[in-house]
Amino acid sequence: MKNLFMVFVILGVQNVFASAPDILWTKHYGGQYNDQANAILQTTDGGYMVCGYGRVTGNTNVWLIKTDSTGDTLWTKALGDTTVYAVGYSIQPTTGNGYIISYSKSSHIGLIKIDSAGNEEWNKLYLSINGGGVAVNAKQTMDGGYIVFSNLTSGTATVLIKTDSNGDTLWTKTYAKSGSNYGFSVIQTADSGYVLCSKANNSLWVIRTNISGDTLWTKTFPGTGYNMQKTTDGGYIIGGGLNNDVWLLKIDDNGNEQWSNTLGGNYANSVQQTKDGGYIVCGINGPDGYLVKTDTAGTMQWSHTFNDTAQNEWTSVQQTKDNGYVVCGFRAPHGVRDVLLMKTGAEVSVEEGKQSNLIFFKIKISPNPFFQQAVINYQLSKESHILLTICDITGRTIKTLVNEEKEAGSYSVDFNAKGLSTGIYFVQFKTGTYQSRQKLILIK
Repeated sequence: MKNLFMVFVILGVQNVFASAPDILWTKHYGGQYNDQANAILQTTDGGYMVCGYGRVTGNTNVWLIKTDSTGDTLWTKALGDTTVYAVGYSIQPTTGNGYIISYSKSSHIGLIKIDSAGNEEWNKLYLSINGGGVAVNAKQTMDGGYIVFSNLTSGTATVLIKTDSNGDTLWTKTYAKSGSNYGFSVIQTADSGYVLCSKANNSLWVIRTNISGDTLWTKTFPGTGYNMQKTTDGGYIIGGGLNNDVWLLKIDDNGNEQWSNTLGGNYANSVQQTKDGGYIVCGINGPDGYLVKTDTAGTMQWSHTFNDTAQNEWTSVQQTKDNGYVVCGFRAPHGVRDVLLMKTGAEVSVEEGKQSNLIFFKIKISPNPFFQQAVINYQLSKESHILLTICDITGRTIKTLVNEEKEAGSYSVDFNAKGLSTGIYFVQFKTGTYQSRQKLILIK
């Protein structure tokens, strides 16, 4: 029986963004050892602050990079105890133009408070039990203190730590289901409680607490949530992975599901609500960084796959003051990671009338994995040059299915996997400046 892999492409659709915005620049930073960016913020001067890790002093350190608006380095800092292994996971602004950084060092969970120039004001360590912990997310709270969400490296529990404004511990709470437990995001609520996004036994576990960290309710969803943000309607958006796809889950302030969408790729590391009420999502698609924009209901408006000769992954994204996006992560030429930054321009919508060849690209796979035969269907509302190829996991083109001008109309093309081994492949679609890629799993 023939298996179908169906791709639907529509040009000229109203009230959507046509394609991924232009890439203004990309920059990479690092040396001969592994370096990675885990979080990025735009600063008040229009530049960027990047937090992650790098081997700066002979050891892997918490590494902070400050750039100007074009990504050129202004300064870098190796923070914390530079004599031992340490990794920075998150950076958030604080009152007084400073920043709070969550990090892990050896067997400890850590917080570093810095000023706007990257100078340490204080550095505190917490917990040295059960093999240590990882401080994945920290934010300043309404009382001027800080909340730190962490997980034990043993994977047995997540840990919530509340501190005062000097980083001294006020209380500590742990949360666990039987099996593995990993924390990812914490958000303070209007009543000074907290909502936690965590993973428990390969499912998303959302925990709501009161001001003291005591559990009020929990919700479990299929899939994994790696990042959570507050939305303008009082609910939450969660980005992660479901069935090996990028996944967005929208919940209300009581944890009830409002909608759930998958968006191709593999999984999302970061999500942010955009000024138009939609969402920008970054993560990974096979060996490449993946950036997706959706509308308010989580329907894809465009996607961009960053592919070069290296493995890439995006870890954090933010909408910028000019309505573009900045995204950070890593590229790994020759197996060694470098910090990678990319800046896009602003989107152009249909109603602004600034773009004539407008593209909405939506992929449906039925079923996936497939066995031998695939049929790719696409529809064009105006004449366009189409390039449709099949690629392997390294990005090498296996077969070109279409490479020609096509008039408006509906088309189908057969793809036969004869001679190919079981594994992961990609169907790649290009027309004009638009490009999208979707994973195929071949099983024989």
